[in-house]
Order: sequence, then C-alpha cells, then structure tokens
Amino acid sequence: MGRNDFTDEEKLEAFEDIAVQYFYRNFGSLTKTDFETMLFKIYLRHLKRSHLTTDDYSISRDLGITQSKVRNMKLRIELRDTEPSAVSWEEEFAACVRTAIYDDKKRLVKVMVPEVTVMMELRHFMEVNRWYDEYQLNPKLFQCPIDFFLPLCEKINGMNIVLDDASKKKIEKISAKANEKEQSAISKILSGAIENGFKELAWTGTMAIIVEVLKALPFGGVAATIINALIAVLSKSGGLSELPQAELRSGEV
Repeated sequence: MGRNDFTDEEKLEAFEDIAVQYFYRNFGSLTKTDFETMLFKIYLRHLKRSHLTTDDYSISRDLGITQSKVRNMKLRIELRDTEPSAVSWEEEFAACVRTAIYDDKKRLVKVMVPEVTVMMELRHFMEVNRWYDEYQLNPKLFQCPIDFFLPLCEKINGMNIVLDDASKKKIEKISAKANEKEQSAISKILSGAIENGFKELAWTGTMAIIVEVLKALPFGGVAATIINALIAVLSKSGGLSELPQAELRSGEV
C-alpha cells in the first residue's frame, strides 16, 4: 500500500468527517483554511494508522506543499483538536531521546525533535517551569545539560525523587568506588538534595559514575523511559559497553 492509498474503511470515515461539516444545514460554512486543515488531519490520521513516516519533508512531497505549511497545519490541528492523542508528547519525546547524541565537551544532550507539536509542548513545559534550553537556529534541535533531565522527569512524574532504601544502598556502593569530587556530589544526593547533587556530579563526574547513579535513581512510567534512553545515549558516547536490558530501570528504551 502506498502513502496515498486509503482503505475502504478510511474512505468511509473521511466521508463521514466531511458530511458532518457540510450536510447538516451548514453547507459551505467552512473556510478554505478550515477545509484544508480537516483534509490534512484525515491524511495525517491515515499515515499514523499505516505506521508511515509523518515528517515534514515526506508529507510536503506527498501533497506538493512546503514544509512550513505542513508544520503550520500540524500546529492548527494541535491547537484546535479536542480529541485526545493516542500518544502523549512525553512519550514522543522519550522516543526522540533514544537517538540523541551527547556533547562531552559542553556536557549537552542534543535531541532531534522532528514533530513541531512535540517541540511546542516541550518548550511550553519548560517555560511554565521557568527552565531554558540552548536554543538553536535549527527549529528541530533541542539541547540541554544532562542535569536538566532530572527535574524534567520529576515534573513529568508529578512528584519529587525520593530515595528508598534499595536506591540508597546502590548509591552508597557507587560512592565507595568514586573519586573525591564525585563522592562530594553523591553525598548531597544521599542527603536528599538530589537535583543539586546530580548537577554537581554531571559537571565534575566521570561518565561511568554518572550512568551508575542514573541507573540507581527510582523512576517509573514515561520518566523511566526517558531516563533509560538517556542512559543508553550516555553509555555509548562515554565509550561504555552497551547496557544489557536487565540493568535498565523499569520502563522500555
């Protein structure tokens, strides 16, 4: 099946969408922009159900329009659509982190976020929490320091990180093989100042210790997926061997 080949069921559903807007005493009430947005939504729905790529370039080639118009259409749907999305922006962001790269000189994680709606939600999330990222001219590139991921995941989880006894024991073992600067940062983490301690560790610690501490911190749900993806990225960039799945926290990478 090609990208523009709709199933009979999809065609029926598309007609029903159009019928609602035209055949109930409201014929011709839609503006040209609203009509195009409705058709674009139908097409986007078809691509997602068929597990086809929805990047701006592919769609622009399919429809013969510019990538900027594709992005504008996606934004219009996001702003006006009342139907809940099957996948949250947090889950989509977590998927993007899997292919991130790490700049070990600047200690920045660089994430390509192709979907404008995900980037919009992410940057709004940061704004309301009074955070900032290293803004780039490339509108699809998101980059920030490693330590940003802790408060981000705390907010996504809706609660602060609290170390349980098992986590404390793991971190104490890590501290025993750490250097003096790392031990200083880890002691702050163990005392409950987790964000401050990890921020210090992120800038002064070795990659091996940073990864071990991340693995020991308790996260669940989407936050665990994001942290697992980050662990995999840092492990590769730090020259560490690929982490076996069993060593990752709960949540898939």
